[in-house]
Amino acid sequence: MNSSDVTVVGMAPYTVVLEDIQMDVPPQRSVTIPGDLASMSKDLARYISQRLLLQVNIVPAPIAPPRSAVSLELDRLRIVAAQLEAENKRLQAEVQRLERLLQDRPLTTDPRLEEILTLLRSQSGGGLAAGVVGGPILPVIPAVVEVEVPQYIPERISPEVVGGRVKISQETTEAPGVDEAKSALRKLRSQ
Repeated sequence: MNSSDVTVVGMAPYTVVLEDIQMDVPPQRSVTIPGDLASMSKDLARYISQRLLLQVNIVPAPIAPPRSAVSLELDRLRIVAAQLEAENKRLQAEVQRLERLLQDRPLTTDPRLEEILTLLRSQSGGGLAAGVVGGPILPVIPAVVEVEVPQYIPERISPEVVGGRVKISQETTEAPGVDEAKSALRKLRSQ
């Protein structure tokens, strides 16, 4: 059977005669008509539309991919997923180890800075700083900075001779459009 062949079943209680291609379709029987004859037959198209013949499209079942290829890919993906999970657990353990190491070790040799860091750790619930993986984000705490006051503050920093006068002229005009307002502004600037 060719892919262009047409299979029909006789639905009429009598034998349907396809005169233009000289073929008969008995009742309740299937007949395969070659594709080149089926494409030329007007009788076949007419009897199918009158429901004296039923066209049966026999489509071959699609060939499924071998089950072994699918199961191999599934097994490979399971192995990759298990490797990724193991790597994730290893990295999480490494992050926790580094966090403990950073919390236990002083970050600086300056005692004042170490005191500030200790205070920050106690206020933030144990996290070291923002940006540390797994640690809490610290709020911004306004710091009090002690600055030594200078011994002498001069009363007059600028000399008395500095001075000046600015002449400002004020004028209002009513201009009907933007262009007229622009030209009026230019005139005022040139004065």
